[in-house]
Amino acid sequence: KTTVSPKLAILNIDDFKEINDFYGHKVGDYVLKKLGETIRSILPEKNFNVYRLSGDEFAVLSVRYIQTKEFEKIINNIIYQVQENPIPYKDYEIHLSLTAGISFENHNILNKADMALKYAKENKKPIVYYTEKLQMKELYETNILMTRKIKEALKNGRITVFYQPIFDNKTGKAEKFESLARIIDINGSVILPGMFLEISKKARLYPEIAKRVIKKTFTDFKDLPYQFSINLSVKDITNREITELIFEYMSQPVYKNRVIFEILESEGIENYEEVSGFIKEVKNLGGQISLDDFGAGYSNFEYILKLDVDYIKIDSSLIRNIHSDIYSQIIVETIVGFAQKLGIRTIAEFVHNEDVYEMVKGMNIDYSQGFFLSKPKPFEDLFK
Repeated sequence: KTTVSPKLAILNIDDFKEINDFYGHKVGDYVLKKLGETIRSILPEKNFNVYRLSGDEFAVLSVRYIQTKEFEKIINNIIYQVQENPIPYKDYEIHLSLTAGISFENHNILNKADMALKYAKENKKPIVYYTEKLQMKELYETNILMTRKIKEALKNGRITVFYQPIFDNKTGKAEKFESLARIIDINGSVILPGMFLEISKKARLYPEIAKRVIKKTFTDFKDLPYQFSINLSVKDITNREITELIFEYMSQPVYKNRVIFEILESEGIENYEEVSGFIKEVKNLGGQISLDDFGAGYSNFEYILKLDVDYIKIDSSLIRNIHSDIYSQIIVETIVGFAQKLGIRTIAEFVHNEDVYEMVKGMNIDYSQGFFLSKPKPFEDLFK
């Protein structure tokens, strides 16, 4: 049905700050200019106005009658074309992805499109349409619903663990397995951590989830000849119940030299003394330490020196386009060179295609992990 109501989409460049940080503001300005040209070239003439909003956002406004489905189709096409066609700059390509917030409201259309965009960014969705459900009341209800699901999962034993192999780049064999928390919903569907971990922390249910994951991981791998890794936040390390549980398992000889703890570097580490004490005890018991997400957030080479790590897991933001992004290559080469001089092994995460895999191996990164090699699996399917 054709209507007279306005239609507005706000398009935001994902992680544009990283482009500015990697390439410089001159290249960032060039990217914004080329993206504006790309958006205008995709839109039908005379039917739309394009506006550059503050920073890394563009607005697309319909100025003539257009069907809702047609508008949605056009915005989807813009997102697809931008993602599939990197912007050439000198001898390299700059890959972009967009997130969109869309509103069809007659009143406060800009604010409502912006609300939809904010929700999309927070929930890692490519497109979100404004509805009344995006109001805070509905957001609270969503949190309450997920909190109920978490409590039911804890009560009924539906907190589980999937495992993703980590492959040796020289032998091509899976040598280690990372444990990843999952909830199995009452209907059998798998709920990913991005949907429940933050809510579980706010609801003070997270420590119990962490303990369940630790117990299951140690139990599953007790009689297997593999190393396994468990993710820990700084809050986990400062939680006495969690660390006592860890040390209780690690005191058993069967786990000696097999346990790796991945500390989330992107959270930032303020209490070095307490974290260093934990690491020292882990190493005394034959465990190892990996610094997770290195290259994102609070990245600091000082962390590596202070925390006496055995592995560095290079963040997905650097690995994702490493086969075509010279700046990612330069940064990763620096990280790998630094690690090698210190005798620290490196792991590339988010190895999602063959080109990335070959590049990672060619850069002498020790290990690879990602969907190209293997998706996370429940324990019972791991060795099938």
